[in-house]
Amino acid sequence: MVSRIGFIRRQIEATDPVRSNGGLLDDAAADILVWLQGGAFMGGRDLPSLPDLSAFAVLSLPYLAGYAGADGIERHPALMDWFARVRAHLPPDAVTRSDLAERGWP
Repeated sequence: MVSRIGFIRRQIEATDPVRSNGGLLDDAAADILVWLQGGAFMGGRDLPSLPDLSAFAVLSLPYLAGYAGADGIERHPALMDWFARVRAHLPPDAVTRSDLAERGWP
């Protein structure tokens, strides 16, 4: 049923089942560096905006949850620096990798 929704169908069609998560992560890191446009945050801004927060949520969840292979993001120092800048603007009680480990996540 869900696969009939246009957006979902297009996403499925665009998915390359042979491509590794590492390759997708490399592409995402390259895209974010372009979107930063030499600034601290996307669009060359000095403060994070909705695109930063959205991308942070999508890219950081597997890493923060400790999913297998997600630590490949550490190969991208500029992306890790951007993560740190975004996290500095999040509430201090935001969930962290150690929080998830304490809760029994992988």
